[in-house]
Amino acid sequence: MVTIYSAWTRKEAETDPNESQGADRIQGVAMKAFASTLADLHYASQHASPHEFSAEAVRLLRKWIEFDGGVLGTGYAEGKMEDALGIADAHIYNRSPDILTDYPDVSASDPLTQSFMSGLCEPLLCSCPSYYAARNLAALEKYARRHDINELMLFGAPPQERLGARWFVAYRGDNRPFSGQDANYLHAFWLNLSIAMDANRSRLLEEIFPEQGDRAVALINWRGILIAADPLFQRLLQLEWPGHRQPRLPAPLWECAVTNAGYQGKRIEVRFSRQRGQLMCHAREALILPKLTPSESRVAALFSAGMSHKEVAQHLGVSQFTVRNHLKSSYSKLGLHDKAELARYMVAQAPAGLQAPYRETERAGG
Repeated sequence: MVTIYSAWTRKEAETDPNESQGADRIQGVAMKAFASTLADLHYASQHASPHEFSAEAVRLLRKWIEFDGGVLGTGYAEGKMEDALGIADAHIYNRSPDILTDYPDVSASDPLTQSFMSGLCEPLLCSCPSYYAARNLAALEKYARRHDINELMLFGAPPQERLGARWFVAYRGDNRPFSGQDANYLHAFWLNLSIAMDANRSRLLEEIFPEQGDRAVALINWRGILIAADPLFQRLLQLEWPGHRQPRLPAPLWECAVTNAGYQGKRIEVRFSRQRGQLMCHAREALILPKLTPSESRVAALFSAGMSHKEVAQHLGVSQFTVRNHLKSSYSKLGLHDKAELARYMVAQAPAGLQAPYRETERAGG
C-alpha cells in the first residue's frame, strides 16, 4: 500500500512525554547531528561540481536513512497529457543505469508517478511489487522486480511553469518498509537539498562567468534541459517564444546547440560554448536596426527620439502617409507594438548619441 506520513511526527517511543530526561538529551544530540549534516550539504553546494554534489548529497542522506539504492533526479512533464515524467539528469546510487533506460516505458501508467506529478505534501512510501500486483500493473511489477525495488520512498517537487521536476527516490531490495521516521528525515533533508541544488548550479555559472551586469547565460545538459539559467536568459527566451513554458530549450534553439551553430532569431541571438565540460548558452537581444531599410531606420530613429508623425515627415521631406507606412512596417518586422517599445529598442541598440543629433538638427532647422 501507499502511505503518506506527517513530516513532523515522531515515533511514540521517541516522543512519549513520560520518558526520561536521558532520552531528551539523546534526541537533542540527534538534532544537532542532523543540523551538522545539513551544514555539510550546504558546504558541498559551494565547493563541489554538480556531479560531485549529487553523490555527496546521497552519501549524507544515507547517514540518516538506510537504503540500498536510489535516484536523485531532475526532469520534465512529457506526453500528450503531460502526465509522464521525462528524466533530464540523474545520479543513480547502487542500481543499474537501465533503471532509467526502462523507466519511459512505464512512466505514464505508474500511479506513483502520477501522484508525484500532482504534487506531494509528504514523502510517499510504497511496497512496490504487491502494490502493482494488486492493481494488475504487470509491466510495473516486472520493472520493480527487475531493478530490485521492493520498498520505495519518494519525495520532491513536480514540474512547474518554466521549472523542471526534481526528486529523490530511495529503494530497498528487502522486505523492510520505510518508516515514518525515515519520512521525517527525508522531508527535512529535502527542504535543504532543493535549495542547495539551486545554489550549486548558480555557483557554477558565477565561476564560469563572474562578470556583473546584465548577464544572460544558461547551463544546459545533454538533453537540452536548463540546469541553471540567469533570470535575463529566461526573459529573453520569452521574447522569442512567448508561449514557451518548458524547462527545456525550444526545438529551434536546441537544434543549433547540437550542431554548435549560433542562433539568429527575430528577437534574440544565442551562441554556444563548452566550459569545464558543460554546454553553455549565451543570449542577447538581437540587433534590430539592420533588419530595417535605410528609410525605415531613419523614420524609426526620429520617431522614437520624440518627433511626431508630422515632424518626421517635414524633416525628411516625405508625406505623413509614408511615415506611418514605414512605422507600421518597422513594428511588424521587429515584433513591437507601440512607440515606447520602439524607443527602448532604438536607445538600447543604436550607438550612443545617434538620436540626439536628429532632434537637434530638427530644432536648428525649425
